[in-house]
Amino acid sequence: MVDRYIDRANADAFFQADGHEVEASVLVRVPPAIAFSKWVDRCWFDGGKKPPKELKAGDVRETIHGTERVIAVAPPKSDGSGSIGSLHFNLIAQGTWIESYQAMVSFIPDRSNPANTLVLWDVKFEPSRTSVLVCCGGTILRMLMRNHMQNMLKNID
Repeated sequence: MVDRYIDRANADAFFQADGHEVEASVLVRVPPAIAFSKWVDRCWFDGGKKPPKELKAGDVRETIHGTERVIAVAPPKSDGSGSIGSLHFNLIAQGTWIESYQAMVSFIPDRSNPANTLVLWDVKFEPSRTSVLVCCGGTILRMLMRNHMQNMLKNID
């Protein structure tokens, strides 16, 4: 499946990375390019401030987990090729609960219906010492992260 990614290098690096893994997904009834725009507006910017015209590598945001930075942006193409657009970001300044993490959001076109897109949000993380002690080695943290990600994805449906 890596061959279908527009940004194969970052997708492959993410798939090869270690860490606790959390995944959330939603099938939206819009083409991949629109799903990408909605994710950027409603998940990255949380719908709270006007986003720039284009999200780019190096952009940062503050979250409960710490400071996140965009590593790479490969927006989906509207050419019907079936290629997978993706967005990659990582934690550059940790919060209380997470030592490090990286994330990849994939915009997978439905080959049988180009008006549908599967948005798949994957995170790989290492819990902080505090999290290991308080959150059962990261188990509770995984559950909370997945719930948060799933709730964010509901905003783009």
